[in-house]
Amino acid sequence: MRPDVARGWMAALLALVGCSWLDPAQVPCAVDGDCPGELVCDAAAGRCADSVVPVDDDDDLDDDDVLDDDDSTDTGDDDTDSDDDDTPPVDDDDAGDDDVSDDDDDTPPWTPGSWSVGALIDFEPPGLVEPGHYAGGFVAFWRFDYTFGEGDEQWSCQRWMTLEGEGAFGFDITPDCLACTGQLTQAFGSLVTLAEPPSGWESDVLCPQPGEADQLDMAVEIFNPESAVGGDFAEILLVDRDALEDLGSTLLVEGQWTGLPGLVEAADGYFTEDDLGAAGYVDAGRPGSFAGQAGLEQGGGPAEPASSWLAYFVLGQPGAGLDWESSWPAVSGSWTLIGMHTVTFQ
Repeated sequence: MRPDVARGWMAALLALVGCSWLDPAQVPCAVDGDCPGELVCDAAAGRCADSVVPVDDDDDLDDDDVLDDDDSTDTGDDDTDSDDDDTPPVDDDDAGDDDVSDDDDDTPPWTPGSWSVGALIDFEPPGLVEPGHYAGGFVAFWRFDYTFGEGDEQWSCQRWMTLEGEGAFGFDITPDCLACTGQLTQAFGSLVTLAEPPSGWESDVLCPQPGEADQLDMAVEIFNPESAVGGDFAEILLVDRDALEDLGSTLLVEGQWTGLPGLVEAADGYFTEDDLGAAGYVDAGRPGSFAGQAGLEQGGGPAEPASSWLAYFVLGQPGAGLDWESSWPAVSGSWTLIGMHTVTFQ
């Protein structure tokens, strides 16, 4: 073969098969011992190399978080390369999966579950409507504490929302309850779900937006007076501490938690006796009432005999040491409303 032909044939061969046979770093391998010198085997490529960047095998049972592991750079994934806590709902995947926040291949457990609720209410200075009867606006910041799942799959989150409303205080507030001395009416159209807690408050994990689960939607429906499955918190009636004591009202069925001492027990240590203002009631008898469907009549005492308005809240000012005679019915400033009951769902 002529030298120029040989050179052309060799060039064509190298163009087809490359120069791996000339480069020790391209020697095929299965383990490091197959490689010459100090080269190591890149098992993924099947060839020797100067070095190999460790790659996590991303086995769905180990989650060892080596280097990039299974942690997406997506802003919706809460995991760094040194954890894999799979905290729902920011990360929608259970532990032991590929941990990509937008694939939702492992829906977090929504049942069984429960919620408890409370609110911070800022009352404007009330106006005198008539002797002994005051009224004024307020802004309420509501917090719903959810717990879902059980055992190792149990997780918690909080939902925050705000509403505007009107408060009325005194006697003969509403014909629905002659014993009641206060009424809080909240405007459903003013409801805003907050993307973060109000100033001065903290939450470990914020719940997903409504629509993810019926239980989360209920935190909205509970304020909707037109709802067929809620509306209970659209209107809350109050019986102040003096009226509770005078009437001997009970906050639980079967005569438990009676009068002011009962209000102290219902506060469960959150308020002292001097901080307490009133008990709050919801109408479990209204059509579609969530409280009615949940069986509140088995726990909450009525505002007055045979009433469908059942005890649900305690209202007070923690640490205020109220001068009660001047605090009611001229209610103003920041008050805290605490739910007495934990609602469970299956």
